Amino acid sequence: MGIRGMKWSVVLLLALANLPTWGEEKTENGTPKAEAKETPTETPEDVDLYDVPKSTDVDELHAYLKKLIAYRPARPKDALTHRKKAPDAAFLAADRIVSFGKDKSSAAYRLAYPIYISRKLSGLSLKSTAEQKKTLDDVIEFVGSGKIGREEYVLMSRVARAFEADENEELAVAANQAFAEILSKSDEPQLRDVGQRFAGSVRRLKLVGQGMDVKGTDFAGEKFTLASLKGKVVLIDFWATWCGPCLGEIPNMRRMYEAYHDKGFEIVGLSVDEDRQALDSFLEKEKLPWIILHDEMGKNPALIEYGVMGYPTMFLMGADGKVVSTHARGPELVRLLEKLLGPVEEKEVKKEVKEDAK
Repeated sequence: MGIRGMKWSVVLLLALANLPTWGEEKTENGTPKAEAKETPTETPEDVDLYDVPKSTDVDELHAYLKKLIAYRPARPKDALTHRKKAPDAAFLAADRIVSFGKDKSSAAYRLAYPIYISRKLSGLSLKSTAEQKKTLDDVIEFVGSGKIGREEYVLMSRVARAFEADENEELAVAANQAFAEILSKSDEPQLRDVGQRFAGSVRRLKLVGQGMDVKGTDFAGEKFTLASLKGKVVLIDFWATWCGPCLGEIPNMRRMYEAYHDKGFEIVGLSVDEDRQALDSFLEKEKLPWIILHDEMGKNPALIEYGVMGYPTMFLMGADGKVVSTHARGPELVRLLEKLLGPVEEKEVKKEVKEDAK
């Protein structure tokens, strides 16, 4: 899946404003202290917030960019305008700061560069390999040359995902390895934990043709190991009840389970739900026939071991215990199962599709 159609949006601005600050003050039990409730900010009617200063003064551009990021529309129509205009205005201001800023360690440059490079990622697949590597080298130099904060974290995540989405495994691995190494040296436990996820992503990217080790607690409270399914074709699904795309996969998974279970196909659904009651209620209603694993607060070691950063993440393992795909969703799951276990009877497929349409 390429990223030619990827459109940069206001999401990064919201992320910069709303992600928790690393090292923030915590309560006695270790949870972050509640922050004061955000209040919408008003902008005078005669002021165009999206009119970027036509200036080479980095301090002026920095002040403008901070104001734009901090702005919270008070009315729905203002929120719609903000969504449409803020990304372009933010990029233009950031582009000018990067162009005119001489001090790469300055607060202005540290704020602007992630916004600037995030827009550039949208054209990544159109660049030569040398240009892509230069982009990655620049980002690694940037994040490694200063204090890591929320802006840098968002940037690293976007860059790693962009190379992976563009199916450039070499640079995706290089990005995740570099970010893991940088974060492993952080004084902040939260960032070191994130670094382990990046290291896990390297393992995930190299997982095809390798075995997996998944352990956990099944829904009856019994210990489970993937080794207990030796000789079977197994789909490992990292999912949650609150994840719309995860739930969207269930009808196809159910069809494949019914069609191939007797031929040696099994599904292991590893729930990342923190709320066990929500999971209980969902399963009581849906009655999924496959194995469900759930550990306390949805924290299974496999999440870090294989760098799972989005849901659903679905791995398919062959009967020989080797992973054949780390993207076994939708039609790809159907194709792979047909290849591994043979085609489904046409009458059987028609019956399942008819029942699913009821």
